[in-house]
Amino acid sequence: MFYLEKPKDFIPKMHIVISYCTFLDEILFLRRKKEGFQGGLWTAPGGKREKNENSEDAVLREVLEETGLIIPQDTLKYIGQYYIRYPNFDFNIEIYKTSLSSKPRGIQLSINEHDQYQWLTVQKALTLNLIPGAKDCLLTTFPDLNIAKI
Repeated sequence: MFYLEKPKDFIPKMHIVISYCTFLDEILFLRRKKEGFQGGLWTAPGGKREKNENSEDAVLREVLEETGLIIPQDTLKYIGQYYIRYPNFDFNIEIYKTSLSSKPRGIQLSINEHDQYQWLTVQKALTLNLIPGAKDCLLTTFPDLNIAKI
């Protein structure tokens, strides 16, 4: 479940950061390796914030580790913090968005975590097999969509 406000009994097991890396009307999505946690599902670049790491540093590190992209810190736009509840654990998620000035020629996937990437519009991304909570994150980040058409 995705929550805009922190639920009363919410105890986060971890803090996740993601960044929607955009170029024009497309967003970069990564598919998790089938053998790993949430294998075969799609998501934006991101991951766990490490102890004593701030969220901006964490998201920049995660994007670099997962894609090879170096994102200038001044291009990050903070979207917000949300709360996600899975059956066995809760976690916070902070969402960022960055607009790239050019489309990268190649993405260097972290071979331990991902096996494919795609640049997609929000509408096409919503047809992917997304990780739980990702649809809500997308619709919250890109609120100008007419979800009645999706």
